[in-house]
Amino acid sequence: MNPGGAGSNALTFTMNAPGSLTILTASPLPSGVVGVTYSEGLTATGGATPYKGWAVAGAPTSEGTFTFALQVTDNANAVATEQFSLTIGGGTVSTNGIVNAASYAGGSVSPGEIVTIFGTFPGPASLVTLQLNSQGDVSTNLGGMEVSFDGFKLQ
Repeated sequence: MNPGGAGSNALTFTMNAPGSLTILTASPLPSGVVGVTYSEGLTATGGATPYKGWAVAGAPTSEGTFTFALQVTDNANAVATEQFSLTIGGGTVSTNGIVNAASYAGGSVSPGEIVTIFGTFPGPASLVTLQLNSQGDVSTNLGGMEVSFDGFKLQ
């Protein structure tokens, strides 16, 4: 103790600042299919958690390769931006995906046969049943889709 009651101490402070906010998800993203809801996990690191402001949603409506910027905001309002690319295809139906509507038996298709088509392709998310057109005939357009066999449109 010093006479007169005066003293001094040296203090050292160490502050660990969070690392800078970074998007870890790699580009290009996995491919998607027209008409099928797309979902992919996104990851960020650094900054102040929780992260907020991720926003990409919906089903692709056309084929192609698309480039876009994705942003994430952290709890301290820091923003990270990254360029991404995503390829959307038209979808496919294999010959095993075309079956008799009554028996689900695969194989050849006969004229007049009613079929069920399974696959990854644009169209409604759930099964569409028979619909009649204004003349009372079976519609060739179901759920916004038309099907052709070997290039011949159904009539």
